[in-house]
Amino acid sequence: MASFTINTRKHGEVTFQARDEGGYVRVTGAKWDHRQICDGGSFGGSTVTADEKTLEAKARRWWKSYLAAEREFAL
Repeated sequence: MASFTINTRKHGEVTFQARDEGGYVRVTGAKWDHRQICDGGSFGGSTVTADEKTLEAKARRWWKSYLAAEREFAL
């Protein structure tokens, strides 16, 4: 299982996981417990998939989109 963690001041530790050989990406943190992530920083829509080589880049991209949506919509 591939794993990548982002440490944040506001949300604490946010960990992204996907199967080494590829599969859906899930996020675990203060607000979520193994939620599947989707394009655009959301949890609904086109599902984000990654393998061990692409997990970090896709997790960072999703996190950036999530934070933008959080600011815009006051989530």
